[in-house]
Amino acid sequence: MRETNPFEGREVKSRRGGKVKAPLSRERIVAEALKLLSKEGLEGMSLRRVAQGLETGAASLYAYVDGLDSLRALVLDEALAGVVITRERKWRPQLKRILEAYARVLMKTPGLAQLALSTIAAGPNSLRLIEALLETLEAGGIDARTAAWAVDL
Repeated sequence: MRETNPFEGREVKSRRGGKVKAPLSRERIVAEALKLLSKEGLEGMSLRRVAQGLETGAASLYAYVDGLDSLRALVLDEALAGVVITRERKWRPQLKRILEAYARVLMKTPGLAQLALSTIAAGPNSLRLIEALLETLEAGGIDARTAAWAVDL
């Protein structure tokens, strides 16, 4: 989901004489929020703080995210991109590896595990993880309903 920055690689001056800020994007907002989460934990990640880090007003963020809950879901999904899913011949070792990779990602960033307990991730990375878990449980003969409850846990 890498967006190109039209200002990258060149210095653009504003009509007022200063440097031009890179335009806001959902990607930049999520990256700043994840940086704040890493530095200060869940309590340090607010819309106001994210806006300060991006040198804009908090109201500007609402064009890209619906609010703090939405931002938290996007941040969690972005962090889940780091979960490496490997394929194993047997379902139990595969399930163990997926869950270990998930745990490593949660432990790598302060506040991320707390965020995962209070937020439902929304996006392609969380969907990839859920699908891998469901496929693995299905391969182990776990019925769909039980697998769904297990993934929800």
